[in-house]
Amino acid sequence: MTAREGWTSVFGYGSLIWKSPPWQLDSTPGYIKHHVRRFAQASHDHRGTPEAPGRVVTLVTEQDWERHRKDDPLGSHHVWGRVYYIPPDLETEIWAYLDHREKDGYSLRTVDVFGVDSATGREVVVQRGVRVYVGETHNPSFVGGEPMRQLAHHIAHARGPSGPNKEYVCNLAEAVRQLCPASEDAYLARLERLVREYDPEPVASSAAVERTASSSRGAAEANDGCSDDPDEESESPPPPLSTPASTQQRQARM
Repeated sequence: MTAREGWTSVFGYGSLIWKSPPWQLDSTPGYIKHHVRRFAQASHDHRGTPEAPGRVVTLVTEQDWERHRKDDPLGSHHVWGRVYYIPPDLETEIWAYLDHREKDGYSLRTVDVFGVDSATGREVVVQRGVRVYVGETHNPSFVGGEPMRQLAHHIAHARGPSGPNKEYVCNLAEAVRQLCPASEDAYLARLERLVREYDPEPVASSAAVERTASSSRGAAEANDGCSDDPDEESESPPPPLSTPASTQQRQARM
């Protein structure tokens, strides 16, 4: 999808993939580079409680994660997710909703999002300057790396107002698999398997994931690749995460 004048966009890499905002928004799958998606953020309000916080995902640069990493696989060096396009007439309402939803230790940054042209197999730019909510490593809810089995055991037994923590893991893993034929995440696949070992009971994931996949009107349904209408071919790696010039960094809003 090409950029639209005056529109903003948000990159969902966690629950926003499988539990999209409650508006019919155009969207497309894509990935960001040189980052990892990790269950390194405590959830006190959705998948846990203040007394027993669960775990949800955040983005960390590969370089920063090396200081926190335990036994988790690095994977493909890409983080797959979905870009949602926000029209100007809904901007105030939707960003207020997102700020409230993402309030437990998250800040807004910007990233460039890439995809794969299904016709040529080449990397393309999906959208530049996309906003994304990140739980910075210095925020109070960041818990860092944990051994995979320890993390899986914790998630398998955590629960919050939004439901069991394991639903978050299983829904996210399934949603990433459905994004496009090239999407994959070795870390998510391994964590999902370990969580299911500790708690083999099925989760209510299929309906939610299917609704998310079918409700986004611009979701690359017409091709078998990962990019609808790329803006341009990729010529260089994206810049590091940076604060949007038009938006103040929003601390402690997830």
